[in-house]
Amino acid sequence: MEALNHTPGDWYIQFMNRDDEESDFWVKSDENPVVHYGTDIMAEDYGEHNGYPREQRLADAKLIAASPKMYEMLHDCLETLNILLLELPKDDVILRHEVESRKKQITNFLESNF
Repeated sequence: MEALNHTPGDWYIQFMNRDDEESDFWVKSDENPVVHYGTDIMAEDYGEHNGYPREQRLADAKLIAASPKMYEMLHDCLETLNILLLELPKDDVILRHEVESRKKQITNFLESNF
């Protein structure tokens, strides 16, 4: 898997008041062994948010927090598709076409976004 320049580690949502999911929140990374502290990836800013509801901000934060794991999973899918292509009979043209198509979609997505 190609190395990315993003903040390493698992990302998660942390609430300012750990016992209150209604408190402000931010997306953090695990502790970095080099600097010995986690990194704030994204913080909820304070204020009116111009009509941007809290539920939507929290849903966006969850998606951001999940992105490193989703990236890894897409690479795992590509590896699985490559193995499947090696094992599929050459005469199963329809299934081979479907697998190649999905492989191309994932590859194009990764190349254009990472």
